[in-house]
Amino acid sequence: MVIDCHVHCRDEEWAEKETIEHALSVAQRAGVDGVFAMPNTKPHLTSESIVRNYLSRADKVGGKVFFGVYMGLTKDVEQVRGAVRVYRELSPGVVGFKIYAGRSTNPEISITDNEDLERVFDVLTREGYDGVVAVHAEKESEMHGWLFDCNNPLTHATLARPPSAEIESISDILRITEETDYKGKLDIKHISTPEGVELVAVAREKGRDVWCWVCPHHLMCDYRIMGGENGWIWKMNPPLRAPGNPERMIELLREGKIQGVETDHAPHTRGDKEPPTCASGITALNAWPMFLEFFRRRRFSEKEIERITHEVVVERHGVDIDNSGRKGNYFPNEYKTNPWRPLEEQLGFGER
Repeated sequence: MVIDCHVHCRDEEWAEKETIEHALSVAQRAGVDGVFAMPNTKPHLTSESIVRNYLSRADKVGGKVFFGVYMGLTKDVEQVRGAVRVYRELSPGVVGFKIYAGRSTNPEISITDNEDLERVFDVLTREGYDGVVAVHAEKESEMHGWLFDCNNPLTHATLARPPSAEIESISDILRITEETDYKGKLDIKHISTPEGVELVAVAREKGRDVWCWVCPHHLMCDYRIMGGENGWIWKMNPPLRAPGNPERMIELLREGKIQGVETDHAPHTRGDKEPPTCASGITALNAWPMFLEFFRRRRFSEKEIERITHEVVVERHGVDIDNSGRKGNYFPNEYKTNPWRPLEEQLGFGER
């Protein structure tokens, strides 16, 4: 019954982390009807040939799970113009564009300068693009990566990537899209701060076509879990936030100020996750049955759950993906690292 519109399927040069074939297999078994793949792959999904090749890999796998991709945008205005053409030719296979306004995994496709962002959105406006631009919103000048200590993973959340990085980036993006008269859809991905949500809500009240999406980890956990054993497992961008933050984010989702739920499934090899590398990203695609149970226990109705995990994706992207109603299974041993172990028993998924 779920469409996960934020999945890192890796493959090709990163096939040791994840592949399209495996991700689609996990999705099928977990009860997921559709997967939207992110473009910070190796090679990254910024050209027509690479996007076509990536989509063809999914076609060869087959199956009943819908597969779409976000094409990455760079600061090269000619690449942006070309991306609009590719979107028009390959939609719904290309479900929209992705902008990394702050460096994350595979930072070479990030657009961290506001003047570059202005040029990109100006091109999108001039080209008449009316689809989705999904944004990873973390402002470079507000991040302090040198303060992260892999032996003290909590520093990732408390020092290296503070809430201000997200809040200031969202503010910048909203201003830039307004000043460039951008007419398409703007989506803030994996939002993690109530202040960021409120910025989006104010823009929506003014008639702006902007949505925000939240990940289960920002609803279920705060950064204290990073202080426990193997706390590096919980390192992701943007990071977990302070105690009390998850409860407020749940209420904002319930109020409709957050429009939908996505996982940001981002697998790595165990060697990459462990010190001294401590790569950012957690596995989550296999845990959708656990997430659905979490919402039930938080008194979301089945209709509300269907709305925030399926209907909003169809509505936002104009894709025709039926709700199969399949009940999936949780596979705790599917990946080399599983952050969800501490939550299994309380959600009725223990002893597996």
